[in-house]
This record gives sequence, structure tokens and C-alpha cells, in this order.
Amino acid sequence: MNAIDNIDQVTPAWLTGILREHDQSGHCEVVEVVCSRSRSSGLMSRRYHLELKYSEDAKGTLPKRLFLKIGRPQYFDSSKREVTYWRELFAANNGFPDVHCYDAAYSVDTRSSHLLFSDVSDNYYALNDYPLSPSLDHCLQAVACLARNHAVNWGKALGKIREESLDGRSLVNAFDSVKRSAPSFFDFLGDRLTTPRRVQYEKLLEKFPALLKQRMKEESSLTLMHGDAHYWNFMFPRNDNQQQALLLDWSEWEIGIGCYDLAFMIACFWYPDRRQRHEAAILNQYHKVLLENGVSSYSRQECDFDYRLGIMRNLILPIYMWNNNMPASIWLPRMELSFFAFEDLGCDLLLNKVNSGALQRE
Repeated sequence: MNAIDNIDQVTPAWLTGILREHDQSGHCEVVEVVCSRSRSSGLMSRRYHLELKYSEDAKGTLPKRLFLKIGRPQYFDSSKREVTYWRELFAANNGFPDVHCYDAAYSVDTRSSHLLFSDVSDNYYALNDYPLSPSLDHCLQAVACLARNHAVNWGKALGKIREESLDGRSLVNAFDSVKRSAPSFFDFLGDRLTTPRRVQYEKLLEKFPALLKQRMKEESSLTLMHGDAHYWNFMFPRNDNQQQALLLDWSEWEIGIGCYDLAFMIACFWYPDRRQRHEAAILNQYHKVLLENGVSSYSRQECDFDYRLGIMRNLILPIYMWNNNMPASIWLPRMELSFFAFEDLGCDLLLNKVNSGALQRE
């Protein structure tokens, strides 16, 4: 794959070559491109809006504006994963008909990557008031979008990608890494982590891997997860009557339990009062949209069970983030909010039921 690593490499000739691959008539020549930096700065990428002008003899429906993401080398693994999504999984996912990916490439040698999309900013907007909790209407739109995309791949095979995601050794290794980091994480927190919470953490790290591995055997109710489904990765329609929300930035996707995305979206960003008032409505919306989009044999009770598994997983994320040198301003609020949800929803009681027998989803 030929990937670019600098905006200076975006030339009319480069764009013409890409667009001609999508326009079989050949009547497409870009003669001018104007690049401007996007106001939505990304941690893992530099983002640009491109305005295109064509030769007078250009024909067909050609994009006047494009959106470009150039990956940062220090986040190459995540950028590579997102390129894989758009090249190999997006067509099967088919959840966003308004989004067109014109080019997706990465280079292992240079640790460079780029993604070139249609620019949808005329019809959609992103929230820009992080960490202020979105309105309930925005939340319901986001959850409906999430459920539709989960439904598309619900229980479906994704070839080698699925096999690798369900590799039990990879699952065990991931938790082994977190368990090795946990004592240092606890020592770092010191008296900022109470003794009861440390005990909860130790029990979680001991029992959750077996619980999760048993659940992952139920492949008929696994799906393609987004992996970073917070509200600021969604774009919302400017005309609510005609369009549906979009979910972008697919650098953390994985095959797993759909409710993990839901638990991350709710419990990592909502304080207890708001979560307790709206949690049931959000779960009802998610389950309802799954059923409307063809998912069957997945009860509301099973949804609740999986949601609690997602709450447990949320508590493991801060250890991973800390170990990867992410700032406390990111992982500490998520840890505190996840503990509130863990305690409210009786997740400790669920952990106490873990044994060598079959997993009971109730």
C-alpha cells in the first residue's frame, strides 16, 4: 500500500489517480486542491478538509470536498487497524451509506497511513463540548446507530479476522499483561485507592477472564465492536428527519460483545444520577433497535447480563491506559465512574457466581 505521511504529498495528480479508480469513465482530472486543517484535531491523526476543482471536461458526479486523515507514526498500530476496517470490513458492515472511503493505505516500513473520505460535514456535525454529557436525544441517536451496526454483523463469520479475535491464547495474554501491571498501578494510586476497591479489583482480575472466555464461546451473539464508542466519535444529522447518526474512528474495532460498546458509552462518561435516570431507557433503545434490524434469540435479560460484563471490562481499561502512559485526566474519571456503576449494578454478586460450570446468563 502506498501511504502518505505529509499534507504536501496531496497533489492534483495524486487525487486524480485515486478518483479515477472510482470513476471508470476516465473523465476525471483534478486541477486544483485547497487544503485546510480540520478544527477537530485528532490524537492519533492530523485531519484536513480538501476542496477540489476539476478540468472543464470532467464528467460524472465527482466529490467537491474530501476529508483526509494522516496517521501519526507513534499510533501506527491503531492507524493500521482502522485502515484494515475500511479496506476489509466496511463493505460488509454497510452501516453508513453516506460515508464513502476513497482510499485507505498504510506502510509498515515508514509507519505511515492515510484515509480519504467523502466530506459529510454539510449534512452532519460532531459534538465539541467534551466532557459535557450530551442531551438524551443525542444519546438515543448514538445508541440506535450503534445497535444498527452491531446488528449487521451479529453472529456472522468474518473469516480469518474472526478466528484471530477469538483466539483464546490472545485473550489470556491480554489479561496476563494487565494482571502483571496491576500491582504497580495499585502502588501508584496508594491511598487514593481504598482497601475495599483494591480487593474488588483483585477479585475482578482473578475471575473476569474465565467469565469472559466462557461468554465468548457463544459466538452466535458476538458482533463487530467499535471499541471506542464515546459520543464524540459520532456525527449527528443536521436534518433529523432524513438521516441517521454516523459512528467513525474505527481504530479499536474487535470481535466481541456488543454491550461492551454500550457500557463504555454510558458508564465511562455519565455520573451516577444521570446514569441511574436514563440507563434503562438507553438499554431498551439498544435492544429494540437490534430486534428491528434482524437480531433474534437475544433477550433483554441477556442484554443486561452482557452490559454488566461490559461494566467489569471498563474497570480493567484504566490499568491498561496507565500502563501505556495515558494521562490520569483520561483514565481516572473512567475508573471512578465505572466503580459507581459496578457497585450500583451488583457486578460483585455476578463475580461471586463464577465457577467451573456453565455460564448462566440471567
